Amino acid sequence: MYVRREFLKLVTIGMVVAASSPAWLEVFGKKAEAASGDFTNFTVEEGQALNAMISTLISTENDVVEKAIVKAANALDAVAGSDPDTLKIYKDGVRDLNKQARRAGGKDFADLSFEDRKEVLKTVEGSPFLAVLIPDFLSELGKAAKSL
Repeated sequence: MYVRREFLKLVTIGMVVAASSPAWLEVFGKKAEAASGDFTNFTVEEGQALNAMISTLISTENDVVEKAIVKAANALDAVAGSDPDTLKIYKDGVRDLNKQARRAGGKDFADLSFEDRKEVLKTVEGSPFLAVLIPDFLSELGKAAKSL
């Protein structure tokens, strides 16, 4: 029951995230664990940036939920690869995210501190990248949770 409750909490938070200001970022406080998984459509750097972004947006201490989050974040590679327009939005978005990160902290987004990542995310609020990424991620999170 606890895992289901935690999952529902995360989905609710994700939906609020999609429709609200960046103030919700202050709620979360865990440093991202940037994965270096096998990607088909993303470079390792792009995959690490996406995973760091997801870990910054939605963080939990529950290992089962964390596994679903990582699985869903990694599934974004396949989602993006299924449509050339989506892949371009993701790649352009990650490129802009890393550009903003280098400007703010001299490092790629995945290498910034949690606090610095929150500030960089505020600079891309309302971007086509987040408008596409958040619904895609929430869809993949639901699939990942069912598979655990």
